[in-house]
Amino acid sequence: MMSVNARDAAALLERSEALYQAGQLSEAISCLEQAAEIGLPEAKLALARTHRRSIHPNASTERAMTLLLTAAESTPLLWSEIAELHFDLYRDLPTCIDYLKRAREAGSRLAAKQLAVLTAGQDEHLALFLAGAIPEPAQELCSAPLVRTWHQIIPDQICRYLIEKSASMMRPSLVVHPGSGQLVKDPVRTSRNWSVGFDGRDVVVNMVLSLLAACCDRPLSHGERLSVLQYSPGEEYKSHYDYLNLDKIGTEAAAAGQRTDTAILYLNDDFSGGQTEFRRLGLNISPTVGSVLHFRNIDQAGAPDPLTLHAGLPVLDGTKWAATLWIREHPYRYPH
Repeated sequence: MMSVNARDAAALLERSEALYQAGQLSEAISCLEQAAEIGLPEAKLALARTHRRSIHPNASTERAMTLLLTAAESTPLLWSEIAELHFDLYRDLPTCIDYLKRAREAGSRLAAKQLAVLTAGQDEHLALFLAGAIPEPAQELCSAPLVRTWHQIIPDQICRYLIEKSASMMRPSLVVHPGSGQLVKDPVRTSRNWSVGFDGRDVVVNMVLSLLAACCDRPLSHGERLSVLQYSPGEEYKSHYDYLNLDKIGTEAAAAGQRTDTAILYLNDDFSGGQTEFRRLGLNISPTVGSVLHFRNIDQAGAPDPLTLHAGLPVLDGTKWAATLWIREHPYRYPH
């Protein structure tokens, strides 16, 4: 039988959800705080996520971790989410693996899948990835603008994991309209993609994000969401720039500043076509699985560089998979 306190906490959680839907954020969080204080695990989880996603006015990832740890005492499946946050905070893989094992024991399929790729033997290639090591030097294809590649630095099994995780999440790709700043469908981009938000992040995804940011020589806190891309035969991304018209994308999105860098991870190469072309630089880069392409979108003065005009050429046969991370000038706040 539910105690009085538990009934009160459940009522507060229900009221919090209604207030949030009504746009009354501060009142919703107040109800969550009260329900979490009573000890309701669901309220602790919901409150943790307001901190994790910067919805809470005093957002703190450390507070999110504390709430998740206490909620996991009664909801052990949360160890998988705790592992994701722990890696994001501390880059401590051994502890994350311990947390994932707890989640697997509680029945988490996601944790089991991650452990399968993170503990897959003693392969030297995987060991370098798990250590967060970037082989040096990169192959520099152009110095101004900077364009460079690393050959097969992310193991095949990690690439396959990302493809399998993303396959059911793909949606038609959008572009930022140059006039309105809104995301719209456009024939310039005919692929499908998944923009990986907090709900999609896990330890493996965070490890990939961390390595891609390091390839850009930029902090991951400046990174947008990872965008996983799928191109079928005939699909392409015609010539475009990755830098933004900051006057057209809205105040919140513009607060992070310009897209300074792009990193593209090629997730497979069992297709034909689909090269990345920099027409003005005379570069045509053929994807190889696990390789990373990095280029800087701005010049030495910090202005958008028109020489970075590039295209994802049409796929001729098979299916192309890739993942892109755009890096901003300032820390980037994920959309809720």
